Amino acid sequence: MLLEIGIVSILIFILSAFSVYNLRQEFSTKLALITLLFGPSIDGVLSYLFAQFLNINPSSSVIIGISFGIISLILLQPLLVPSRLVIWRLAWNNVVRQKRQTALLISGLMIASSVITSSLVIGDSLDDTISWQVEEIWQDTDIVIQGIDPFTGSRVVFSENFVDELWSEIAASDLQNKPVSYQAGLIQSGAVSADSGRALPAIALVSMNASLESQFDYPPLSIDPSLTYFDLEEERRFTGEDAVAITTELSEELEVEVGEEIRIKWFFIEDNQRKSRFLNFTVSDVVSPQHGAAFAGVQSAAVFMPLSTMQSAFGMESKVNILRFTLENELTSVAEAEIAKEEILQVADSSWTAKDSGYVFTKADGTASISVGNEQGLGRISAEIVNSSRSEFLVNYESVSMMEVIQVPLAELVYEQNSILSLGDQDVKYIHRSDEFEDSKLWHFGQAGFGYEYGIYTDKDFFSYVIDEGKLLEDFYLSSGSSVIFSDGESVMGHSSFIGDEVVEIYSSENEIIEVVGITNSLTTKVLALEYDSNEDEMSLLEFEEFRFTNLPDDFNFTTLQLEINPPSRIISSELNPISKFEASSMIMKLEGLTSVEYFEIDLSNSDLQVSTATQESFNQSINSEFGVVADGYYSLDSSVLESQDCDGAAYGLSLNFAKYWCSTDYGMVEFDEFGSTNTMRFGIFSEVDGAGRIGQMLLSVTDGSGQDIVNQSQILSNQRLGQLLSSQNYNVSVVGLIPYALGNDESTQLEYAGNMGDGYGLEGLSELDGITLGLVSISDAVNLTSSSQQERSILIYNGGDVDDGSSSVNQSFYEDLVSWYDGLVGIQDSYLRVSSPKVETMEEVEASSGVISGTFLIFGGFIMAAGFLLIITITSMLAQARKSDFALLRIFGLKRRDISAFVMMEGVLASFFAGLFGSLLGLLMAFFVADGFQEMYSDIGVEVFRFSWETESVISGWFGGFLVACSVMLMTSIWSSRLIIVEALRGIKTTLDTSVPWWIILACIFGLMTALASFGIFVIIGLDSGLAYLSWMIFGISSIIFITPLLLWIIPALVRNRIDSNSSLSKLFSSLYRERAKNTFSTLGVALLVWCSWPSSASLVRKQLTSDELSMLVLGLIQVASGVLILTSLAPIVAHRISRSKSFTNLFGASLPVGLSHPKENPFRTALIIGMFSITVFSVVVLSGYTMQFDEYSSNLISDAEGEYEIILTSSVSRPIDISTNPNDWPTQSEYIGSIDSVGVIYTSTVFISEEGGDNIPYILRGVNYEFSSHAGLPLYAWDEVLGQTEREAWMAMQSSEHIAFVDASFGLELITDQSGIGEISLELGDYLEITDPQNPSNTKTVQIGGFLEQSSMAFSPGVFVGENLGREQFGGEITRMYVSVGSDLDYDLDRNCCDEIPTPPGKSQDVRLVAGLLANDLSTDLSAEGINAETTTEDVLEVQGLVVSLLSIFESYLLLGLIVGTAGIGVVTLRSVSERTSQTGMLRAIGFTRSQVISIYLVEIYWICILGMLNGAAIAIGFHLSLFNSVWSEQGAELSLPIFQSLNVIILGLLMATIAVFIPVNKASKIPPAAALRSN
Repeated sequence: MLLEIGIVSILIFILSAFSVYNLRQEFSTKLALITLLFGPSIDGVLSYLFAQFLNINPSSSVIIGISFGIISLILLQPLLVPSRLVIWRLAWNNVVRQKRQTALLISGLMIASSVITSSLVIGDSLDDTISWQVEEIWQDTDIVIQGIDPFTGSRVVFSENFVDELWSEIAASDLQNKPVSYQAGLIQSGAVSADSGRALPAIALVSMNASLESQFDYPPLSIDPSLTYFDLEEERRFTGEDAVAITTELSEELEVEVGEEIRIKWFFIEDNQRKSRFLNFTVSDVVSPQHGAAFAGVQSAAVFMPLSTMQSAFGMESKVNILRFTLENELTSVAEAEIAKEEILQVADSSWTAKDSGYVFTKADGTASISVGNEQGLGRISAEIVNSSRSEFLVNYESVSMMEVIQVPLAELVYEQNSILSLGDQDVKYIHRSDEFEDSKLWHFGQAGFGYEYGIYTDKDFFSYVIDEGKLLEDFYLSSGSSVIFSDGESVMGHSSFIGDEVVEIYSSENEIIEVVGITNSLTTKVLALEYDSNEDEMSLLEFEEFRFTNLPDDFNFTTLQLEINPPSRIISSELNPISKFEASSMIMKLEGLTSVEYFEIDLSNSDLQVSTATQESFNQSINSEFGVVADGYYSLDSSVLESQDCDGAAYGLSLNFAKYWCSTDYGMVEFDEFGSTNTMRFGIFSEVDGAGRIGQMLLSVTDGSGQDIVNQSQILSNQRLGQLLSSQNYNVSVVGLIPYALGNDESTQLEYAGNMGDGYGLEGLSELDGITLGLVSISDAVNLTSSSQQERSILIYNGGDVDDGSSSVNQSFYEDLVSWYDGLVGIQDSYLRVSSPKVETMEEVEASSGVISGTFLIFGGFIMAAGFLLIITITSMLAQARKSDFALLRIFGLKRRDISAFVMMEGVLASFFAGLFGSLLGLLMAFFVADGFQEMYSDIGVEVFRFSWETESVISGWFGGFLVACSVMLMTSIWSSRLIIVEALRGIKTTLDTSVPWWIILACIFGLMTALASFGIFVIIGLDSGLAYLSWMIFGISSIIFITPLLLWIIPALVRNRIDSNSSLSKLFSSLYRERAKNTFSTLGVALLVWCSWPSSASLVRKQLTSDELSMLVLGLIQVASGVLILTSLAPIVAHRISRSKSFTNLFGASLPVGLSHPKENPFRTALIIGMFSITVFSVVVLSGYTMQFDEYSSNLISDAEGEYEIILTSSVSRPIDISTNPNDWPTQSEYIGSIDSVGVIYTSTVFISEEGGDNIPYILRGVNYEFSSHAGLPLYAWDEVLGQTEREAWMAMQSSEHIAFVDASFGLELITDQSGIGEISLELGDYLEITDPQNPSNTKTVQIGGFLEQSSMAFSPGVFVGENLGREQFGGEITRMYVSVGSDLDYDLDRNCCDEIPTPPGKSQDVRLVAGLLANDLSTDLSAEGINAETTTEDVLEVQGLVVSLLSIFESYLLLGLIVGTAGIGVVTLRSVSERTSQTGMLRAIGFTRSQVISIYLVEIYWICILGMLNGAAIAIGFHLSLFNSVWSEQGAELSLPIFQSLNVIILGLLMATIAVFIPVNKASKIPPAAALRSN
């Protein structure tokens, strides 16, 4: 505030001091002098303070303060100085008496205030449009706690216990701005579909706590009729149905009404895997998106339900993900919000516990130890906590030791080139060796999974399949050793080694599938499945005919055969066996119940299914249905041999090495020879742990109590079972960590066997892990095998000393201290929760963006203001010219020059005050029409709400801003008026140039010299590489010309001409220059500036080393316009003279032509002003039109850049990834155009950190692309390393095959126009290196080399770092968020090209391809929405952005056309005044015989001559500017040149038409002047 007060007071004081100095001899008292000296400054400061009191922004307050200071300065003079009172009265009377002149003056002065006001009001409208929506959405909410997990894209969930604890803490706290109410809820996103077949892929699912709603009086979902979350909860309580409310938008989109059902597909994360679930809800109410229902958006489709409903339905009991607070005092500023947020954050952190962050504290009372682990993410304890525990916590407990544990999940353990971890289930029930030639396999089966390993004739290792947790392998059928059919109780599944590692679902049932049987004959197999409906106590047989294992992915046809039997009351087990190995005409079924076993024979030989009772004997003679061959049985081995191998007796089998045997054990399988020597072992991939479910096999790394490793690096202490194998052979093992393997790193670590773990290592606290711990390794090996940081740990175990309460139990006091210490280390931000003030923060962003829009309008309005400035000068100069005799008389009566100046200023201040007022009102009207344009533009993108609104301070700012601009013009006019020569004014003689050098010429030279020196200094300092170097160099040249030209052609001739011999040739030269000093100076100045600004950069030694930009081009364009005006002002009289003397033109136009062309050269100053007005206006309009054309043409190229060979894009998000097949035939759609697809490219998206060498980590998007995407040439590349290939396809394929190459979007390669710095935070070139880091696992990094840059459109439509599928999907865990779909060119559809006007068909591809792509996209959008997938053509986003930008530019263009109106008004004013001034001349012409039509022709020739000169100048300079801008900007983007010729002609024709209309009345009036009246006037 002090700065603003200083600016106001100092500026007004300077003006006051100047006035006091001029009036120093006319003050009657010193008090009057002091009052005039300091009074205006005081008034200005008080006005500023009053404006601040009214909450007007500081800049507007300064304008108001300066304005009222000037008004005070003008009004105090008549009160304090008697002579000024006389002048005031004269000025007032003149304003009142000369109404037409006053109105004309005010009209010109209104322009500035109207432009400023309209620009500010447009910003107000944008502010109000957004702020209204923000208020509607957030209502009374001031502070929000919520967060997004940056790695999953899901909302962070926290417990209601934390909410309750936090509210209790807040209630007991003493905050400055205390919350008075709160609300908690869940917000999710899901796909919604209805029975109508319509669906939406992503809508908001909102739930809030019903009890809190009524307790704290939160806004209801609807007021009329009333509806609250509590009402929905009560309905659920009474009806038992999950009732929801939906918005009218969702109701209309899905065509669903009250009472109907909607289906929601919801995505969630479970066991670190992303899953989805379908839920059905009944629509209870349809509400308008207002009040509480506006929370999802004022025009959004949304579903609302009570919190308890969402928690129950979505399995999120006692969980919420948003917490809203209403404060005692509403937040009104960012500063207030920051204080409130910080206070609530501190209380929230104090309420947040380590358990909220996923930490688990386990007490082992038997061993008096406490283990600490973390269940979130990768289950790691951060390095910061580990280090703090060592250096801070344990300092207070010196007797306590801390063991540090790293769990190492294993992907692979290799012993003697055999994979040890290969079993689908460690509890093996069947072992079988298949002996196909060159394809022998060793199969194993258990209730949790199955698998096999290959023989010696293949380079393959093994295959294993684990049944989903919660299910069991009910039955299986092994066919010929290569294929298997099995049931998991709910489905019939199949696997064949012929088709790789795929497992295919053949049939899914709501009942139980308890038996699977197969009969193989030649290449086909008949498969039978026994289905049991326990509710109806019925059985049926499913018969699959001609089943081919080589063709598993195909559809399967089956027949259902009902079994007429009475099964036992409760079936414990069942078996279904064929009677014959190769014939399935008859089956034997065994059903074992609680109290009985029954046998049935099923005859399948005819269509009528025959079931009869069978015997146990017949069953025993049937074929074992599990195998296509007889199952391996027990072998005659010595029992001691079997006992030595710990065989459990469940399964035995021959080894692929015929001299060896296999048997099942409690840990898996063991291979041995007949002498009992162990050869190798197999362990399960997973182990079942009581209370924990399936846990992968792992190693551990453990430190002792002093922090020292128990195991040496590169060694392993194995458990007993693995040690049995390693100790007998003393071999090393190779291990691969599961986490590095999942991240794409399968590099193994060699470990030397160093013995068994045994006891005594202090592992009692880890006894529950004994069943899955294969051994111990060193910390360094564990860090490498888990891709963790050096200090991260999995578990910390505290024991000894104070941990023990003396009875081998945990000391409760220590336990509480430990938990409390952990609580103090964590906060809500550790879990990505954030405290925000949404209303204040959103409005801050809105004000910034609307400020940009307002500023843009103000910049474009600057052109209008420039034209208006010239118009004001024209009007005031004309009025001053008309009043020269009045001013001369006042001088004769004793008024001094300063009095004339004061007289004009007093008039000007009065006129400016009212001009500012009327101009601000006009600006409101202008803004209204611009707002209407914005409304239309917004409606094109589906936003129907744009509110026209204005703030009082905007109108006041426009009023007094325009007032100051007008006063500055009037100040120059007053100075000019005060310098008239009395005699010339009284006699009406044309004013001659002063023989001395005018002060403004000297000032121009000084300004030019100082600017030239400053700009050259800046140029030298910043160097050639800076983006500002070009502008600095150009300003240096312009300033030098402004300094040198008047110096050589005006000042030096004036000073030298009388000081040398008058007869010398040099004297004649200077005399000649002096006589034509004005003409020579201005014409030379114009030519020099035009040449300097237009000189080709390639022809300049300096400029060709510099890079131009839009800002430089704009400055140069305006200078070129001014130079063109200077040249035309000088050359136009010569051209007009030649045209006048041309017989051709004279014969054509008659005498009107020379007479009409003579007047402009008699008033060069006025002519130059009008030419300038039209030049500036036409220049600005044509430049913007050209920019719009060029952008339109360029954005058309963006379509091909954005789509490449793909016409359709399927999108979703990381939080709800796409989960459909890459085969379009499997998509849930009935579109007839699905067969047109020839490629589907997949994008795997993840969030990573990227950095240059030694640079900071920056979060960015990593996109892994699949092979199909690369083979289809991916997205267009702007540049790539040709080592990768000569074509884009070759480059993409090279990137796909290498994990060390990446392509990046254009932001990494483009540079800013100002200083050539990178547009993005990292600027790269081909061959540079980029490091990619996994934020969840910082040790998982990859360094890639930049092999190419995508086209510029990638910045907006596909930003990211592009890598191969293995890197993006495997190493960095990318999820499918995009699928690019290509439509082939070979189309065979009967298309009606007039059928689909709504489908855009931009150039670049055939109309048929565009139409099919559009129709297919429409079908997919409808059919895939229920899957949470959005489908659209790749051109839609580009066309939408293109339309928005073109619409916005069109609004700016229309706004600039107001300048044309200003120019037209100027020509109208000049003509009106010219008719008045030339009444006698017109009468004289009439007297000598000129007809009325000839008089009209004279004026029209004059008007058209000036208009055409101005508009041609503006258009020519604009086209030249457009060419320069194209060469410096657009050509680098690969755009084709589009010249705005047609637009220029339109503007010129429109300008001439408007000028004709504007001058019609005064010209017609002039033609009616009778000769006698004109002569009397003369």
